[in-house]
Amino acid sequence: EEAGVLQRKEKPRKKVSERFVDFFRKCYNKWKNILNKLKRLAKKGTSILDLLEDEQLRRAAVRIKGYFLRGAGYLMPQKLEGRIVFGLEDPADTGKVLGWIAAAMPLYGDRLDVTPDFTHKIIEGKVLAAGRIRRYKILKLVWDIYRDKDLIRQKDRAVKIVGG
Repeated sequence: EEAGVLQRKEKPRKKVSERFVDFFRKCYNKWKNILNKLKRLAKKGTSILDLLEDEQLRRAAVRIKGYFLRGAGYLMPQKLEGRIVFGLEDPADTGKVLGWIAAAMPLYGDRLDVTPDFTHKIIEGKVLAAGRIRRYKILKLVWDIYRDKDLIRQKDRAVKIVGG
């Protein structure tokens, strides 16, 4: 053995038949694991369907939606008006952004004029948004959610049903 040169210890190689058996054993175990995962997902799928049919959980979901809409209403500006011209490098991207803006149109209506420019990369405009965020209203909403014990019970039930 020369100085500075390390020799590797070679592992004894397995016979071809042993490698062949190991390969099929690994494949069998992989498929077994995949099938077990699929069975668990199928079981959870029926559990999720049970959740959707549960009347108490539906009522809890309606209350959550109400809390969310109430909170969003507190954060929305009372006055909104303006004009925006925008465009991106790719006209397809401009169209996608315009689609998202159009989906939000019920929030701003005709008070905001949005004009796409499919030929130039540009963003310019003037927007006036005015309103107030009242802390006591937000605190009242948080207190109402905190006091809604039935909501917490329904969440715990849903977690038990799904098994998560």
